[in-house]
Amino acid sequence: MALVFANSTTKYKKLSRNLLQFMTFKKNGSFYETPEDLLKALGIYNLTQQSLADYLKKEGIPARIVEELVAGIGRVNYGQNPEQLNALAGSISLSADSASLWSIAGGNDQLCGALLRAAGATVHL
Repeated sequence: MALVFANSTTKYKKLSRNLLQFMTFKKNGSFYETPEDLLKALGIYNLTQQSLADYLKKEGIPARIVEELVAGIGRVNYGQNPEQLNALAGSISLSADSASLWSIAGGNDQLCGALLRAAGATVHL
């Protein structure tokens, strides 16, 4: 079972590379009229148009992996099963096994405040 899952996770490396392209687009000053345009430019729009279960089946991920592992991850992170979750959200959720994860010392919640300060924004609640 572990070997099957290890082989299955390699399919997510391409998704991770596509998502990281966003940072390159941002640095280059690229912009898009709609979120759909951005997702298409990243090559991940199709993931928003199908369920995680359907996507994993098409990618050859064994049903046992989906039922025993992926379903649990989807329920914990989103309260949804793979049949209810779109493939983009589900794939991001599954990427949490990556060694390239990072966190901010003192807590990731600092990021929002830092971005607001850098933008000079004022938030009215």
